[in-house]
Amino acid sequence: ELQQLRRATRALLWASIGESVFCFFVVFGAVTAIAWLTGALSPLTGAGPYIAAGLLAGAIAVATAPASTIAVIRELSASGPVSRAIVASVAVNNGASITLYGITVVIARALLGTAPETLWLQAVMPLAVTGGSLALGLLVGLITDWVVHRLSLRSEVLIVSLGAVFFCGGVAELMGFSAMLAGLAAGFALVN
Repeated sequence: ELQQLRRATRALLWASIGESVFCFFVVFGAVTAIAWLTGALSPLTGAGPYIAAGLLAGAIAVATAPASTIAVIRELSASGPVSRAIVASVAVNNGASITLYGITVVIARALLGTAPETLWLQAVMPLAVTGGSLALGLLVGLITDWVVHRLSLRSEVLIVSLGAVFFCGGVAELMGFSAMLAGLAAGFALVN
């Protein structure tokens, strides 16, 4: 909920960004160094393949598993500012991971010499996917909110909400967007 997030927004953003950046650089450095020291990519020439491998591994490492985080919070019946901050942090980390991965793929392709002529277009795609996913989710969430407020039975609300989640995920997949980010944005719009 927006009211609860406002209190901790600055701390949440700094913690999420700090965690993502720190994790990215630690994994990037470790994978690049280990691949170079072991000669794992020795058939390829130059430093490009080692850096590309490190970039991709670093971007993947930033992702946080939302299912396991929520399962632990539910199992412990945890509620409060810390558990809300953790859930929000997972959402921010996964959004950052999706965007960062798309950007690092473009850089890795350029380092390996396999980048197509439209490199600038590929560099913009991760941002477009993130923005499109969020916009789709917000739209579905707002429409769902409008429908839900006209229903009276709890079972109807649950059915419409579940249908909205499936619809949002399906449309996101068809459009090449992130179903997870779209679902998060839909939930955000619905709750607020």
